[in-house]
Amino acid sequence: MPLKGGGDAYGVLRLRGPLASRNFRVLAACNVISLTGSALSFVALPFAVLEAGGSAAVLTAGGALIVALPLLLLLLPEIRRLGVPARNEPLTMPQS
Repeated sequence: MPLKGGGDAYGVLRLRGPLASRNFRVLAACNVISLTGSALSFVALPFAVLEAGGSAAVLTAGGALIVALPLLLLLLPEIRRLGVPARNEPLTMPQS
């Protein structure tokens, strides 16, 4: 007999929806661990640079590179597609 609050007669909480699936819970836990590691790397990197004898300028350049490189890699195929026609395809003007 179900009790109020989602538990059963023995007081065990039954998960519903996506949380009922073990695979989804494992995926969610892995995502949380990955995001935590990514956040910690942004905190640890400045300390590592300064410990190695780097200056604030090096730290700024490294931070800019960390932000710009993924954006460049994300946009590179699109930029390349705009400038180069596909192989064996003639360059044509759009018809209006």
